[in-house]
Amino acid sequence: MSTPNPITTKWIPLWDLGGQGGSANLKYRGAYQDGQTYMDGNVVLSDGVAYICVKNGTTTPPEVWPEAAGPVGPPGPQGAQGPAGIQGPAGAGVPSPVVNGQWVKGTGGAAVWAAITQGDLPEHLRSPGRLVSDWNTALDNGWYYDNGTVSNAPAGWSYLMGQVFRLSDNYIVQVLYDYGHAASGNPPVQWTRRRVAGTWEAWQVTQAVADSAWIVPTLTGGHSHYAAPYGPVRYRKLASGLVVCDGLMTVGTAGAQAYVFPAGYRVGSGRQPIFGTAASITTAETWRITDTGGLLPTAAAGAGAWISLAGVIFLAEQ
Repeated sequence: MSTPNPITTKWIPLWDLGGQGGSANLKYRGAYQDGQTYMDGNVVLSDGVAYICVKNGTTTPPEVWPEAAGPVGPPGPQGAQGPAGIQGPAGAGVPSPVVNGQWVKGTGGAAVWAAITQGDLPEHLRSPGRLVSDWNTALDNGWYYDNGTVSNAPAGWSYLMGQVFRLSDNYIVQVLYDYGHAASGNPPVQWTRRRVAGTWEAWQVTQAVADSAWIVPTLTGGHSHYAAPYGPVRYRKLASGLVVCDGLMTVGTAGAQAYVFPAGYRVGSGRQPIFGTAASITTAETWRITDTGGLLPTAAAGAGAWISLAGVIFLAEQ
């Protein structure tokens, strides 16, 4: 230990209270307390180190001495008649693995302690995903999710989670799954797209994971659901990807749109198929489905007539 300055030094750390140096004459006063006055010979504990006061009237806390930075090795074995062995070297100091509620790790030869981040953990111990506000920014391998406010997701969808496969800077694959809409009666849906040479391709529905339950839409255009057992109007998507419609409705405004199929239940882009179906009028009523999901009847059936969706079936492609 370095030699203290007798003029300025008020505390000296103790390394041996075993009775070798007259320690029986020392007065132990417990842990150091602010506001107390200590006299020459008082011994206190501070941060796990024992200090002896060497200046009467001391009110300041013990100084941190370099030699007191960590634990020291135990004394050597005592001989049969001789004194104890030499003192061991000072330890490096091992702090708690948690500091202020944050796990820490050693860097720089354990001389510096830094907070542990996700990147320090093995892959299987990391959080299940990283939050994104734009799916175009999900470029690295791993799992991601959005919180409902997101850009460049499949049209009309949010609350998605997905995995990114980065094969190279020029080839990235994203696979997304819906987890927000499934609870409201829609089946989980899977989309896939690629980023080739810096350009994202369009999202493709690659799997309807399960057959959905029947979904009863809210009708628009003044149309209303027919009473049971013929109504209400409803639709569902089979595991094969086919959307099947069913039920009768009463016409409100002739030719007005009945409802809009959600994303994942729509015909292919640029396609508008037309279907013929039964109605209370003498001629069949025809339906047109737009590529944006709108379901529109012709103006043949006037207000108050019933028309059927039975037999309306198509492949969901977007």
